[in-house]
Amino acid sequence: MNRWKCYVKKNVRCIILVISAVIIIVVGIFCYVYFNASAIQNKLKERICASVKEQESDLLEIVNECKKRGGNFLITDKENEYNSICFEDLDSETINEIFKTFKLVVIYKMNDETISFTVKPSIINALWDGYRYGFYYAEIDRPVNVFGGGEECDEEFSEVIHNMGEYWYRTERISDNWWFYESKLELYPIL
Repeated sequence: MNRWKCYVKKNVRCIILVISAVIIIVVGIFCYVYFNASAIQNKLKERICASVKEQESDLLEIVNECKKRGGNFLITDKENEYNSICFEDLDSETINEIFKTFKLVVIYKMNDETISFTVKPSIINALWDGYRYGFYYAEIDRPVNVFGGGEECDEEFSEVIHNMGEYWYRTERISDNWWFYESKLELYPIL
């Protein structure tokens, strides 16, 4: 124990310098991500859109599998048993690969025409709580609100929800029947 105290006393300047450097780096990364969030969002969108185009045949296979199954979800959480199937239990290489490639949380069958693929939250979600994004298959090949039950909508809209917050939603065509979506729910501060 005495050795440790002696070491700390001799190297207190170095320890303070290292701790200061770590704090500066962490704050710098946080500031960079916070002030460049829209650029990072665009990079995420570009990556997802390019991957959807590359993997379209595998994704269509999953869409057809979802249409055949009675359950609504293919989800990563084995604990959630309400009308759901853990993707690992399906024993499908294609589905396993798609979950890993896109870092999915859930594949949700809204109805027979619309199936959404929700991506795991990124660092953007930590900074912008309530931000969600992913892509969906729409057989009608028109924009739909994946959080509104798959109903047709404008490509971008916002609305106030029960005077508690604002909901913003945007969707963009990737290719035939495939769309990228992003949404944000911003709650008003409670006074």
